[in-house]
Amino acid sequence: MKKYLIFLLSAFLVFSVAISAQGQNKKPAGGGIEKKVEKMAADLGLNDAEKASVKTLFEKQAEEVKKLKVEVAPESDNFKMKMKDLRKLHYAELKSTLGDAKFHKIMELRNAHKEKTANNKPE
Repeated sequence: MKKYLIFLLSAFLVFSVAISAQGQNKKPAGGGIEKKVEKMAADLGLNDAEKASVKTLFEKQAEEVKKLKVEVAPESDNFKMKMKDLRKLHYAELKSTLGDAKFHKIMELRNAHKEKTANNKPE
């Protein structure tokens, strides 16, 4: 009887851990845009007005991407082309918001980060 009870308790423990671990891959709600804005402010030395305009811009861009994902299947080639066009538009908007010098600096930082992460990937 004790073996049966221990088996049931251990099975319950295993299943409860497995069930609770399934929801771990989800991104935290909100905070993503705030984090991006704060990091950009720290890297570029943005003032409060610039931070507010960048945050508004990022929120608008996130809505555009969300809308595109609803309208077009994310696996399609059409989606990839539209995302590429949308990304170019977003970069142009960011450049007009930040100015040339700060925009080039943030793009250099992004490219350096891309290179760093590409070099760290196992082959």
